Amino acid sequence: MKRIIDLSTAKDLPFCTAIEIDDFLFISGMTSKDLATGRPLYGTIEEETERTIQNIKTVLEKAGYLGFDNIVKSTVYLADMSDFGKMNTIYSKYFSDNAIASRSTVGVSLVGEYRIEIEIIAHK
Repeated sequence: MKRIIDLSTAKDLPFCTAIEIDDFLFISGMTSKDLATGRPLYGTIEEETERTIQNIKTVLEKAGYLGFDNIVKSTVYLADMSDFGKMNTIYSKYFSDNAIASRSTVGVSLVGEYRIEIEIIAHK
């Protein structure tokens, strides 16, 4: 069974916030934007990481998942790989017990002025 979870305010985009198939939830790349308005919220890498992770938590809850313990894979995209240490300090507050089996971190050019984007796969 496939279920779409869409918290996006921009309905003209060719993707949704998340899609659940059976017991797996695939969350599209999340940024630090305001989920209610869609407005970009830029800041330091620490601020953007914190906000991005809070946005992921909101999507998990909306989809009926208990939280970060359900996450089995994350992919972190950084606009500047020199931000890795600062990002990892914030990220580790939420995933400190090695709960994720797999995490990739990639340096890329992101849309707008975002410093970070995170994709998630979760399992119930």
